[in-house]
Amino acid sequence: MRESPRDAKVSAPVARREPRFRVDRELGSGATGRVLHGTLTEAFGPWPAGFEVAVKILHPHLASDPAALATFEAEARAGRAIEHPDVVHVLHAG
Repeated sequence: MRESPRDAKVSAPVARREPRFRVDRELGSGATGRVLHGTLTEAFGPWPAGFEVAVKILHPHLASDPAALATFEAEARAGRAIEHPDVVHVLHAG
């Protein structure tokens, strides 16, 4: 079984508040947003540069809807609470 980057012991410079990544393609789209494939362009916490990420973006027409924003934020909090090798890690939300 592969070690999760979350479990790795890494000496990193001061942690960034937001990850930097390069997006290269869309993975899918749904009722509330789009999911894009990206790659970290520099280390973010325990995750190294080059680590593949999925970036979820709320559809623009929902960005000012308080209920949609609350649901989006709740989904991110729930994702952070789950720690399992077969579930994606939430690196950042905002």
